[in-house]
Amino acid sequence: MSYLGNETLVTCAEKRKRYDECEKLVICVTSETNGHDYVSSFFPSDFIVTVYSKDEKEEAFLNETCNVMSSDRLILYATLKEDGFKDRGYTVGDKLKTKEPLSVATRKDDKEWSDVVNWVIQALFYGEEQGINKNSTLCKNNTGPNKIASELNYLNAVYCVGNYEEVLGSPKQDRGLNNINNGTAGMLYAIPFGELDNEDTELTMNDDETCLLCDIRDQGVLNCGVVVPVNFTQDVLESKELTGMNVEYCRTLSAALFNGNEDAVEIYTYTEDDGSAYRELNNGTVDVIAGAQIKKVYDFNSPLSTEPFSSGFTFSTPYYYGDEPAG
Repeated sequence: MSYLGNETLVTCAEKRKRYDECEKLVICVTSETNGHDYVSSFFPSDFIVTVYSKDEKEEAFLNETCNVMSSDRLILYATLKEDGFKDRGYTVGDKLKTKEPLSVATRKDDKEWSDVVNWVIQALFYGEEQGINKNSTLCKNNTGPNKIASELNYLNAVYCVGNYEEVLGSPKQDRGLNNINNGTAGMLYAIPFGELDNEDTELTMNDDETCLLCDIRDQGVLNCGVVVPVNFTQDVLESKELTGMNVEYCRTLSAALFNGNEDAVEIYTYTEDDGSAYRELNNGTVDVIAGAQIKKVYDFNSPLSTEPFSSGFTFSTPYYYGDEPAG
């Protein structure tokens, strides 16, 4: 969410200032949105006009019922190009006030299907990044019996429908956080937690389910694998840079699991790229790997893999990019 209006009043809204040059600030915001929750938490009601549609918001702004509009930044950029708004000296603020991440949701009962969905989305990003566009001559409409997820051609998503830019239908200069990273924009994004509380929650499971979290809590220790460079000879507990960062991740996970105890963790080290960490994760020696590279071959129960991984692995959101040292 951002603000649209004249520069002075947009700055007032961004700084949450309500006096002097800002005393006449009135913000139009759509009911029952994250934006409404945000605005109403920082401004009293006499600074807010609640509307129920985009058209109603624009009408209220143009007839001066309000003098600032709040909405999704992409929508506000498009509004600037509409009759009544263009060439009037209005601006869109450069500060994002809320984040509303949208995703594709799947059930948890089929990991492979969830992985397929994720790799389709990654293919759209990759297509835009590499300049691969919709191309009907490359779209392979195969109706054969292939059900091996790792062998699907995920670029068909791009060839047949389009890359991320084509699907989104919005120019790069207007996309803000939704731009494909080019090496200069931030690549890490904190997903909003929502409401947090400290109520104790009993861990439950069905008779036919396993609960690794229950087992880890019962045994009182987290077995955490750390991927280290080839020819690594340091004490992993004293290591710095990226290896040290991976060790610290194991400690943060321990702290989260064991009521703040960062030392309830046993560290195991594995050389990168030799597959040993995945073997040990697969057989249960470790509960998690820190510093694992996200690779499609390890995501599925893949015939391309030389190791007998039972059903592939689940990867977290990336917490570090690149080969350069951290720190």
